[in-house]
Amino acid sequence: CYNVASYLLDGCNPALVPGSTGTWTVIAGTGTFANNHLYNTTVTGLTVGTINQFQWTLTGLPACGGTTSDQVNVTVPSIPNAFAGNDKTICPGGNTILTATAGAGYSYLWSNGAVTQSTTVTPAASTNYKLTVTDANGCKASDDVNVFINNLNVYTLTSNAIAYCPGGPGVTLSLSGSEVGVNYQLKNGAAFDGSALAGTGSVLTWVNKTAGTYTVVATNPTTTCTKTMNGSVIVTVNTVPISFNLTASSLTYCRSEEHTSELQ
Repeated sequence: CYNVASYLLDGCNPALVPGSTGTWTVIAGTGTFANNHLYNTTVTGLTVGTINQFQWTLTGLPACGGTTSDQVNVTVPSIPNAFAGNDKTICPGGNTILTATAGAGYSYLWSNGAVTQSTTVTPAASTNYKLTVTDANGCKASDDVNVFINNLNVYTLTSNAIAYCPGGPGVTLSLSGSEVGVNYQLKNGAAFDGSALAGTGSVLTWVNKTAGTYTVVATNPTTTCTKTMNGSVIVTVNTVPISFNLTASSLTYCRSEEHTSELQ
């Protein structure tokens, strides 16, 4: 195959007839002889993917049944094209299909044991998969591909208060942290509350939030992976105190008299 370092040539031995000598020459392709006058020499530097042709020529007295030259072809198959695909990122619990580049007469072996051109994988953690390709000549090549799991960090939603007075501005909600490249959507019940905030790498806040039940969902827009953050804040409106009227039995009284008043 492509990684053959050398090939042993074996021509007719001129020593069988004293006075005969021989010489190896390159007719096609490439090659470097260890000793071009030795009938069983090695040749290196072969051209991959084509025919390398060498000739053994005898001079002097006839030898080897009167043959003066002979040729031999050495073909070095090309390396198979092993490509397992580009690295992929999936969401936790998800799967993806790995597909090797097709080739005539190729057989495939993945590190997960699959022997087909494509294989479906569901890794629990980021995993490297190796592919080995074997062509019709038995030549092998390998490649690998990484499947990453996009685990979003989990932060906690809190509030500076859980209730506010009627007509008041509401409360401030805070998420304890955020990731750059991830969007954070505040929800009131099942409905979105405003637009998503882009992660900054620090705390996120939402102000003037009125009555409702609030949660936050994080989304990576590149992978579309989502994660609900910790914490659910219930915001209520304080009850208005009951109003009473203050009355008195008399607006004046003597120093020695008692005076009473009551709420109505």
